[in-house]
Amino acid sequence: MKVPGDYIAGLTDGEGCFSLVVRKDTRHERKSKATYFSWKAAFIISLRIDDKDLLDSVRETLTCGSVTFNSGSARFQVSNLDDLRDRIIPFFDHHKLYGKKAKDFAVWREAVDILIKYKIARGGVNVRKGTVGFVKVSWDKRDTDRLYQIRDYSSQFKSSRAVPVKWITRSLGRSTGDTD
Repeated sequence: MKVPGDYIAGLTDGEGCFSLVVRKDTRHERKSKATYFSWKAAFIISLRIDDKDLLDSVRETLTCGSVTFNSGSARFQVSNLDDLRDRIIPFFDHHKLYGKKAKDFAVWREAVDILIKYKIARGGVNVRKGTVGFVKVSWDKRDTDRLYQIRDYSSQFKSSRAVPVKWITRSLGRSTGDTD
């Protein structure tokens, strides 16, 4: 079943997230202790597990993403950069968000544009036939600085837990398997 676009926009205003994360890996087994950074953008809607069918309908309407389950919740997520650029951004350009989610979306879409730029620069994949190892693409410092600024700015729009869930469940003597 397809869901009206304005309904998805409202659902996103309340339960959605435009995520931008950076991962830093240091190769300790090498003498140089090389450090690698990877950026990931995603659009996410999280609901209770009994709303799984609604998230399946959102996935069907947007024609991208996946629905997964974890600790009593269902999660719709799109993290493919091409889908973010070609489906999610145009969708929210047409179906407007309001309040803080609109501000979050505006800076997040800028981050997606930067990430797409470097995906295109390396040819879409990080390895090339006939070469050894990964293809190195030099990032402009202004772009990486801007990604950090976007991530820091958008953090004000995100919910934060005062106490990690694992701590709460352990203190109550229960384990929910939550990985947050």
